Amino acid sequence: LIKEFDRILKDEESKNPPEVNKQLNDRKQYMIKELNSYVTLRKTYQSSLGNNKRVELFDMGATSSEPAADDNIQMASAMTNQQLIDSGRNQMDQTDEAIARSKMVVAQTVEVGSQTATTLTQQ
Repeated sequence: LIKEFDRILKDEESKNPPEVNKQLNDRKQYMIKELNSYVTLRKTYQSSLGNNKRVELFDMGATSSEPAADDNIQMASAMTNQQLIDSGRNQMDQTDEAIARSKMVVAQTVEVGSQTATTLTQQ
């Protein structure tokens, strides 16, 4: 694809003014970068599907072992910056949800304690 684009570009290059050639070259570089990013994404998805396992990124809990940490580092190095950002945001959202659930449990516990104290006081 790139070689064919280069061949056509060289054929047309002599007919164009220098400004147009610069624009075409910039566009070519952009398209090459975009193509490379798609190839990288495809390889990443193929490898994750090939492994047929889901590894939580940077999951370093008390029961984690050293090989799992190495897998996470390798998985992180294969991810693009946007994938890392999305994964981090997803983990932050999950943490926020867990904190909200914990706050709700604490509020319910305090309410039950207040009701118990009121009941005992009335007796």
